[in-house]
Amino acid sequence: MTVPSEVSKSGPYNGNGSTTVFAYGFRVLNAAHLRVLRVNADLTETALVLNTNYIVSGVGNVGGGNVTITPAPAAGTKIVIVRNVPFTQETDLENQGAYYAETVESGLDLAAMRDQQLREEVSRAVKIPASGDASQLNTLAANITRLAS
Repeated sequence: MTVPSEVSKSGPYNGNGSTTVFAYGFRVLNAAHLRVLRVNADLTETALVLNTNYIVSGVGNVGGGNVTITPAPAAGTKIVIVRNVPFTQETDLENQGAYYAETVESGLDLAAMRDQQLREEVSRAVKIPASGDASQLNTLAANITRLAS
């Protein structure tokens, strides 16, 4: 299988007190490779717990699947679903052992998913221009500190 989509985040979805099913539009190989967040009106995020607060369907599907949350998220909250692939490499190819293309492809798929996950996170980061230097970084940090206080 391939990783045909660059998407690694779904939502935010608005809670309404009755909707419990929320779609994610990207492939995951394991239900634990999703991070489901409830965002309160004050923008605080709470990570929900797999098999306690939500269950996942569609694992392995190219187009993704659904997350079912119980109880339904209240009005005024939002739900965000992001890919959360661990940064480990567990594929062990033995020297002179059997070669299974699916095993290799699964490892490559996980690497692509981690790359997409990082790309999504970096896209939300504060950055200086590529032509910037340390002085711009220091100015940016000072401005953020000033605004935060």
